[in-house]
Amino acid sequence: MASKFMVSLRRCGCGTANLSKTPGRRNCHFSQSLIGDDGAFPDSVGPPHKQKSTNRNRWARCSRLPSGRASRVPAPLRDRQMHRLHSAARDSLALSHPDEPPTGKGFAMSARSFASFVLMLLLAACGGDSDSSVPGGPVAAASARASQAAAWKPLVPGTSWQWQIDGNTINEKVLDGVNNARKMYDVDMELTDAGTIQRLKAKGITVVCYMEVGGREDTRGDAGRFPDSVLGYPVEGYEDHERWLDIRQTAILMPVMLARLDMAKKKGCDGIEPDLDDSYRQETGFPLTRDDQLRYNTALIAAAHDRGMSMGLKNGSGIAAAMAKVADWALNEQCNRFHECGDYASFIALNKAVFNVEYTRSDGMTLAAFCPADNQAGFDGILKLSSDTLSALPRAACRFE
Repeated sequence: MASKFMVSLRRCGCGTANLSKTPGRRNCHFSQSLIGDDGAFPDSVGPPHKQKSTNRNRWARCSRLPSGRASRVPAPLRDRQMHRLHSAARDSLALSHPDEPPTGKGFAMSARSFASFVLMLLLAACGGDSDSSVPGGPVAAASARASQAAAWKPLVPGTSWQWQIDGNTINEKVLDGVNNARKMYDVDMELTDAGTIQRLKAKGITVVCYMEVGGREDTRGDAGRFPDSVLGYPVEGYEDHERWLDIRQTAILMPVMLARLDMAKKKGCDGIEPDLDDSYRQETGFPLTRDDQLRYNTALIAAAHDRGMSMGLKNGSGIAAAMAKVADWALNEQCNRFHECGDYASFIALNKAVFNVEYTRSDGMTLAAFCPADNQAGFDGILKLSSDTLSALPRAACRFE
């Protein structure tokens, strides 16, 4: 695939683990209709294919990175616990209430007033106001004030969805035969034109746009706006064109992110899928803390809301309980594969959608293997081919189809 489109292959990793197929369960209700180039997924998944692993948020979960189409095969990855930098330092800086985002007025500011935004973030970092006068505490205050900025389209459980971010022409017909009034289509923000987005919306589909928030890809149009001072280690698997960002340096990063959000708004995106939004768990080259991550994510969500767009949590199971109070929905890859689905229960409890995707070729998953659990949890699960082929088809859904 041309390098222009490599930027959109951001998905899920550890995709070549040697797993056997989980036996299907009976007495479950999920879609048996498989949509694919040949009408269906293959009957026999067969051995996992070796391929380039593209899950940006799963490096801490893999014991090794598979070889594949990358020009340079990454070195073996260490155990996930070894990926937590300076754990002692992070523990000493941990939030007193670990399931709440950090406090401070910085999270309630108008994203259009950037000077005030930076000042308030600095105040928050120094222990600024907690806004304790608002019932429910600082998290409720941040959510309440952000909701006043603009009305954005919510995503609730029971939403049929599609995910195509391979850089190819969007297949606008995939959801046409779905008998569900609630539909969402996730596309690459930079590589998808406004006309395509508007045509999807004309069908009543909510359009979520993918953008990266935790790394700098040198193949993106705004790559030159990131100075060396915010660039960390290369992202494993993408060493030739991508590096982690120091998310603490908001005075530098936020103008770039706000410009991306402005582009998304101009194109007509209804929501944002933020990739690499749990970089504090990765080997970035910076001693990032959980507090840093919650602060950064919350500021981005407030900025999206200020533009009338929702924003979800992408993977990030370790901060899911806290972010459920602020993020508008969650998109998770392979939570059944990694036994993390329970971490997203807080979203369902708040009537916020959890979009889950599992993979058949890379993980050996089948609908029967995970749909009963997804349906019981209230998730909206789909099956795609593999972590590095998030093309339009094949696709199959657990319910409503």
